[in-house]
Amino acid sequence: MEERIIDDEDARLVKIKRTKNGDDVVEDTGAEAEAAPSDETADGSDYTVEFADDEDYDEDLVGLTPTQLKEELERRERMKQEARDACDECIARGEALLREEDFAGAEEEFASAVSFLADDESAHRLLWMARTKNHTDTETYYDSDHAYELQSAPQAVRDEVLAHDGEKLRSERESLLAEIGPLETQVKSKRAERRDPLLANKNYYRVRLCVLLLCVVCFAIASGISAYYTVRTTSIAPIITCAVFGGGAVISLIFTVFYTRFLLVALRLYLANENLSSTEDGRTLLALKKREACLALILDGEETQENGAERL
Repeated sequence: MEERIIDDEDARLVKIKRTKNGDDVVEDTGAEAEAAPSDETADGSDYTVEFADDEDYDEDLVGLTPTQLKEELERRERMKQEARDACDECIARGEALLREEDFAGAEEEFASAVSFLADDESAHRLLWMARTKNHTDTETYYDSDHAYELQSAPQAVRDEVLAHDGEKLRSERESLLAEIGPLETQVKSKRAERRDPLLANKNYYRVRLCVLLLCVVCFAIASGISAYYTVRTTSIAPIITCAVFGGGAVISLIFTVFYTRFLLVALRLYLANENLSSTEDGRTLLALKKREACLALILDGEETQENGAERL
């Protein structure tokens, strides 16, 4: 069994033992680390992997030798520095475009900076300055993707954005709610008025279709029974009844297809009535609700994030 010690100067002593089958077993001894073991090879000797107090336990570092560990940490540090440099370059280009009032170009640069360093507050702050045209345009807040981005931005950035535009957004939200209320009542009232006639129309064709299907089945069974007796007797009666019942089945089937078409049309009209987007007022209501949901997500914060996702 291979045993390693993971130890931080001010942390509890943690042992990681590697079994023969390659599994790592973590053991917290509950004691303070007395001395860090010397760095040796991975053939059974102990060595130290240090984690900062605020750093999560990284499983990828457990099975590495001291040399591999050093190389991995150096690689990660290089990647961080490269991301930092790329972020700074994007911010510099974006600020130059911002001074020229090229807000669209600046937004692209700052969005790239955020993609390199998602926790960089400066990049987030400049991104929203570009999107809002230096806090003069609030239309960007009504984009659901932008609303989610602002919700997930650092708290300091959200606070600063709301300090600039919070009052305007609250005022616009109140106006939206005042417009949504009467319109929603009107749309629901009209939909309820149309529902009963459309439902009656749908049931009318449904009943007739069921009767016709029953006729098709009965005529087909009767025709089959008559056909059976045509080979059992020399009388012409089974032949006549077979032809009559067969003709009835065919005629019933033709009317079934005919009424099926009308039933599908009636069903489509009924479902369209239940869909808000089928009318002009309904589409307007949905658009207003989507805009209000974006503002609710931005203004109400994490408490209503799940409700905002459903409404969007």
